[in-house]
Amino acid sequence: ILSEYSVKFGLGRPTGIDLPYEVSGNIPSVFVRKMTLKNWYDGDTANFGIGQGELLASPIQAARLMAILVNGGKLVRPHVIKYIDGKEIKYPLPQDLHLDGKVSGIVMQGLRQVVESDSGTARMLGDIEGLTVAGKTGTAQVYNAPAHGLFVGFAPFKNPKVVICVFIENCGSSYYAVKAAKEILQGLVKEGFL
Repeated sequence: ILSEYSVKFGLGRPTGIDLPYEVSGNIPSVFVRKMTLKNWYDGDTANFGIGQGELLASPIQAARLMAILVNGGKLVRPHVIKYIDGKEIKYPLPQDLHLDGKVSGIVMQGLRQVVESDSGTARMLGDIEGLTVAGKTGTAQVYNAPAHGLFVGFAPFKNPKVVICVFIENCGSSYYAVKAAKEILQGLVKEGFL
């Protein structure tokens, strides 16, 4: 079920963004394991659940996943270009994933706790004046090098206007990604965008 829902939510396949060289990422699957005569263990499920192991997602996939929560369950195709030669590009309509509002509300409250709680890994985002932020931190382990740091989130919490994803290669932890996200969000507040 994890694999099925991950694909439904846009992981393991390109987003279709209008940029070259987009990669699919990887969604581990019990079915694929069985086809290759390998076992699936409880530890594999735990790793999958926390975003480790064989799971690979790009920053744009992480941002789009966060956007699904804040836009009422719509899977959108991200884009950079709106017009070419004065003509508006027509993109596919968002796909409605029919999220259960109660479940997504619980997830969003958990994301708020990442910032609001004293033990939250992104608590430094809690002191941006006039802005409530929610999100998730992460580290992506790298063989024989420091881990990559990640923060993906949204603001303001009650009426989201922006999704942000900061990914910093080989910084060792998510601390630096959260710090960069704070500077970006403070800039958006200062310039009147939030």
